[in-house]
Amino acid sequence: MIGADDAETDDCDIPPVVAGRYQVHERIGEGGMGIVCTALDLDLEEIVAVKFLRSDLADDDSLRTRFRREVKLARRVTHPNVARVFEFGRDGALCFLTMEYVPGESLQALLQREGPLTPPRVLGLAVGLCEGLAAAHAAGVVHGDIKPANILVAPERGAVLTDFGIAQALSDAGRQESGTTGTPFYMAPEQARGESMTPRTDVYSVGVVLFELLTCVSPWQDNDAVGLLQGKRRGHEPDLTRVAPELAPEWAQLIGDCLRSDPAARPEDARALLIRLAAMRGSSLAPTQGGPATADARAPLAVGDGPRWIEVTALTAQPGAATELAWVTADLVAALGECRGLRVATASGERQAGTTRPLRIVRVEGELRPAADGLTVALRILDDTSPNPIAELELSQARADLHNLGAELASRIAAVLDRAAPPRARAVLDAEVSELYVQARHAYRTLHFDRSLRLFEAALRRSPDNQLLRLGHTLARVQSAFMFRGSSSAEIAELRAAVEEAVANHAGHGESYLARARIALALGDAPACARDLCAAIACAPSLVEAYAMLGDLLLDIGRLPDAERRLDIAIALDHGALHAWTVRARLLAYQGQWDRFYADVSTFAALGHRNVLLARLMLWNPQRPALMAFKAVLDVNGDDLPPPVLSSSRLLIAYGLGEVSPAEVLQGMQAYYTTSTNMRRNGYFAQLLCELACIAGELAQARIHLLAADTYLLSDWQWIEECPVIAPLRGDPGFAAVRARVRVRADAIAEAIWG
Repeated sequence: MIGADDAETDDCDIPPVVAGRYQVHERIGEGGMGIVCTALDLDLEEIVAVKFLRSDLADDDSLRTRFRREVKLARRVTHPNVARVFEFGRDGALCFLTMEYVPGESLQALLQREGPLTPPRVLGLAVGLCEGLAAAHAAGVVHGDIKPANILVAPERGAVLTDFGIAQALSDAGRQESGTTGTPFYMAPEQARGESMTPRTDVYSVGVVLFELLTCVSPWQDNDAVGLLQGKRRGHEPDLTRVAPELAPEWAQLIGDCLRSDPAARPEDARALLIRLAAMRGSSLAPTQGGPATADARAPLAVGDGPRWIEVTALTAQPGAATELAWVTADLVAALGECRGLRVATASGERQAGTTRPLRIVRVEGELRPAADGLTVALRILDDTSPNPIAELELSQARADLHNLGAELASRIAAVLDRAAPPRARAVLDAEVSELYVQARHAYRTLHFDRSLRLFEAALRRSPDNQLLRLGHTLARVQSAFMFRGSSSAEIAELRAAVEEAVANHAGHGESYLARARIALALGDAPACARDLCAAIACAPSLVEAYAMLGDLLLDIGRLPDAERRLDIAIALDHGALHAWTVRARLLAYQGQWDRFYADVSTFAALGHRNVLLARLMLWNPQRPALMAFKAVLDVNGDDLPPPVLSSSRLLIAYGLGEVSPAEVLQGMQAYYTTSTNMRRNGYFAQLLCELACIAGELAQARIHLLAADTYLLSDWQWIEECPVIAPLRGDPGFAAVRARVRVRADAIAEAIWG
């Protein structure tokens, strides 16, 4: 590998914003690959690290292909002790990798500053390093260049391993050009000989790192790179007791086993090494393969130069005119929601403690003054940080031009906030149609899709050309056709044609892509769904449903921190977003954060939300008071849940309270479950039945339901790997085959999101 001193990188040609998304801040490092900068991800409002490749690497087609391939593999690894890898992209002549930014210094810098570390400190760092590496090895990923420079020491996270996906790509190129790649000091003998790398290759490098941390000297007398490589190729093993006689025997034994020349004589992978470290600590230490960091290290919303958050309160009017002019507020909110640099949050007063809220949010308030020839709107734009308005706007619009009012107001607000103007104007909803639209949207959000469809149809009879109504009607048709019943091939073909027409005619509206994403997900094409969700968010940065669905898919594929960020945005945009809260509950269950989970259960009840998924998750860690409270809410059924949802939820809660047996709940849920055209829904119920069969001890039935979920193109990798209820199946011979197919589908979703 080329050393840092040999790198030739000029950052003068890096644009301020890369690929239209990453706003470059400052250089934080440089090495053989190129330079590394921090950047603000303008879509997600968080800091990332961007590694820009040297021009000779960027110009090599075969190497670029290898990088892209290895980055795809590296994306499988999600662990607190691994810096997440996002994408390998291009912007003109620039090639770059984006990854999680981890605040902290490298282990190399720490070692240079402090010298040898104490054994307890080394043990703590080693455990974290091997936890992350065990997750990588379990996902079939080998690092290939473990060294102190590639290990960060982060507050609250300990050792964090970086640069996954890079060493393997360079390894392919290195074997073709010179037979070796990597850093000679840390390189395993088989790596020095240009042979394929395995998890045992990483174990060797960890051994070298541990020795260096404890002693600050080399295990080998010959520090010349060429001589060192020759010795390793010949199978030379260092005499650790002679080089470092003060080294404790247990450390000498462990490191010596790691540095065996024969790979078969080393611990087989990081998990085996972690078990050895646990024995040294004198405690049981089970390696994890996923989950969040122990501390909440998420970047807050609404910082830096990312999207500005804005709330619009209902514009006031003279008595008697407020209802008639309610459409003005709705039209303004819809137009602002299509501004690329703005996110429009629903004004909702006090929010539940612990939920995400932007640090800074702009508020818009004002009055409407009707006149004989039109309407005057007076607006005040305020910032949370100051009692004085940022700006005051007044616009008088002639009656003939009222259809442009929302877009014109949004354009002026965007200009004040230094954001791009909104898209073209749309037809205005009158008071009666506006009320129908509001009712239709509420019915849609609460899963009453047939009712929503009827309300949209009534509104369209009065305003047949309104884009907002047509897109809402299309979404309601899709959900009505797929959620609770089967659909004929003719109906599906008609729906697909309607959605394609919406995309063609309303390509600037996120709802058109959202409708197509809904159909793709229902028909089992999760990658196409992910692509359309990304397109929907690009068109409409305030489209809550798209963020929630994308968060759901990211949770499926095991990218918990990335899912959490989308859910943060969705809930901040709309505190009452049912789907976002539901997905967040699943995420908290996987994280084992049951206190937060049950706090959310209370929030669900307060918001009027109940569903089968929440009841299902409560069975993973049942708490009787919460189950009783949930049962009381179901008995009232104030939101008039659809019968299948209500009956299934009641049965699951009854089981959690011990009112029915495992066999009875399994039998009852099987009776409620009917297949539909919706592959996603069918797969979900197959997963639920699989869990219930495991609880009942009916493993033969559990296998049947697992295979059924697989036939519905299950892509829920997180469930396969981490769901505690299906643990009895993981040793089953057929489970490995299902697991492999789910992994392929999860990778396809990641490819659709990040490329």
